[in-house]
Amino acid sequence: MARAINFAPLVDAEFARNYLQAGFSPPTRDKVTVANRTRLRAVLARIAELKCEGLALYKPLPKAEEFHSCRAKFVCLEGSNRSSKTLSTLAELARALTGTDVHNKYPRRNGIALLLGLKEDNIAMLWRKMAHPGEFKIIRDEISNEWRAVRPDPNDPLHIDPYDLAYCEKWKDAPPLLPPRLIGTVAWDNAAREVPRTVILPSTGWRLECRPSGSRPDQGDHLNFAMVDEEMEKREWYNEIVRGLTGLGEGAGHTPRFLWCATSQVASPEFGAMRENAIQHVPGYARFSFVVDENPYVPDTEKAFLYNSYLTEEERQTRYYGVPAVSFRYVYGTYTADVHSCDPFEIPNNWCRYAIVDPGTQACATLLIAVDPDEAHAYVYDGWVMRNAEQSIWAYKLQERERDVQFEAIIMDERAGKQHSFAASKNTAQQFWFALDAIGLRPRTLGPMGGFFPGTPDVKARTIALRNWMTLRAEGPFAGTPVLQIMRGTVPELEKQIKGAISDRRDPEKRQKFDNQPCDLLDAIEYAAGFGPRYYSPSQSESQTVSFAVRDFEDRYGKRSNLRHATSAVG
Repeated sequence: MARAINFAPLVDAEFARNYLQAGFSPPTRDKVTVANRTRLRAVLARIAELKCEGLALYKPLPKAEEFHSCRAKFVCLEGSNRSSKTLSTLAELARALTGTDVHNKYPRRNGIALLLGLKEDNIAMLWRKMAHPGEFKIIRDEISNEWRAVRPDPNDPLHIDPYDLAYCEKWKDAPPLLPPRLIGTVAWDNAAREVPRTVILPSTGWRLECRPSGSRPDQGDHLNFAMVDEEMEKREWYNEIVRGLTGLGEGAGHTPRFLWCATSQVASPEFGAMRENAIQHVPGYARFSFVVDENPYVPDTEKAFLYNSYLTEEERQTRYYGVPAVSFRYVYGTYTADVHSCDPFEIPNNWCRYAIVDPGTQACATLLIAVDPDEAHAYVYDGWVMRNAEQSIWAYKLQERERDVQFEAIIMDERAGKQHSFAASKNTAQQFWFALDAIGLRPRTLGPMGGFFPGTPDVKARTIALRNWMTLRAEGPFAGTPVLQIMRGTVPELEKQIKGAISDRRDPEKRQKFDNQPCDLLDAIEYAAGFGPRYYSPSQSESQTVSFAVRDFEDRYGKRSNLRHATSAVG
C-alpha cells in the first residue's frame, strides 16, 4: 500500500502535485526503483527548501496577526521606532504578490500593487527588506530540528523564548520575504542602488510598481494593493491611489486595499484623516499602533538606550511610545465636540447676529454667528462655502438667511478685502458691498472697509482669540463653559478644519497651511473671535448707542470718528 504524502501545509503545494501528476508515484514498500528514489529525493529536497522560505517561516506578533486578518479597505499603521510595523506591512505585501495570503483578501493571480516611498532611498530600503535575507532571525527547533522563526516566550510575550535566547549563537538570517525564485523581470530606476521601478512575478502574474512620492502620479491603472511608507511629497498621489483602488467588482471577497505605514512623526492631512476615520469607527477604516515596548526582539537594554537617547519628552512620546507627533502640534487641541457643540435650535429674533466672510480667489466661506442677550455664548448657527461664484450669488444667499432680522455687522478678511482683482476698479470689499447694496441688504452698523469690519490679518492674535473662546471660563455666571458653541451638523467642514489645524514646524506660533487643504471656514471663525462680537438688541434704532462690538472695535483701532460716516467709504 502506497504511503500518502500530505502537501497541504506546504507553500508550494502545486509543485508537489505536478510531480505526482507527471507519473512519479510515491514509493511502495515492495518496489522502489532507483529512478523513483532519485526523483523523490529531489522533490523532498525541494519541499524542504520551500518550507524554509521567508514567508513560510514568518511568525507575526499578536498585534501584527490582528493586522493581517483585518479586511478594512483603508488601514493606517503607526507607532514608534523599532516596533516591527514595517516588517508586518512588507509581509502583507509579499503575501499578496505571491498569492499566499492566508485570509484570502487579494486575488491569487494577476494583481497590481503600488509601493510608494518618500524618496528613492526609501524605496531601496523597502526593497532590501523584502527581497534580501535577514529581516528576522530563525533557529532550528529543539524537538523537530526544523527551521523556525525565533519566537517570543509564551509565558512572557514581551521577551524571547529562553531556549532560543540561550542558543542565540545558532540563529541564522531568515530567507527573503519575497522568494527569489518567484521574481521574474525587474525594471530598475537605479540598478546600482537597487531602486526598482517595476517587478513582475510570472508565477502569479502580479506586478509591483515602485514610485517615489516626489514623482508625477501615474494615471489609469487599477490597483489591488497600495502601500505608502512615511510621508507623501506630492500629495496628488493620495487622490490617484484612491481612484486606482476604487473596486470594479473583483468578487470572491477581494477588496482593493490601501495600507499607510508611518512613524508617529508624520503630519500629513490625509494620514490624519485616515487615522481620525478609524478612531471614529467609520466603516472601511482601521488603525493599528505598534510600540517598541511590545517588540520582544528588541532587548531591554536596547529599549532603555532608545528611551534615554531622546532629548525632549515630546520626542520620547513620539518615537518611543508612538504618540502621534501631530497631537503636540494641534493648534486647537482643546476642541471637543462634547464641550464646544450644541444641538441645533432656531435663533430667537431678539438675538444679535453677525456674518463673517473670507472671500478667497476660488472659494468664498461665510459663517453666521449669534450672541444671546446674556452673552453666554457665541453660537455658530450656519455657514457655507461657494466655489467660483459671483458676489451677487453670495449676496442672495446671505439675504435668504437674514430672516427679517438685520445683521449687526459683517466682518471680512482685511487682506482679501483690500485686494484688487485683475483690471478691476473696485477692491474685493467694494465689489461685495456693491452686490449687497444692489439687493438692499445692509447691516445695522457699517464698518470702515467699504462697509465691512476688517478681520485682523494678525494670525497669532486671532489664534489666541479663538483659543480663548474655547477655554472653559473659571468664574462668573458661565463658569465651566466656553464661549464658542457650534450647532451640530450645521457646518461639519468647520469642525473638521478646527480638528486638523496644526502648527508650523518652523514657527510653532503659526498655523501651517497645506496645498489643496481648505481652511477658509477656520479663517472665518478666527476673524470672528478676533473681532469679539458682543450683544446689541436688533430692535434698537441706529440713532441709539452703538453696539459693544463696534465700540470695542473703535477703541482697538482708533477709528471712532470714521465709523459714524462709514457710508462715505462705500464704493
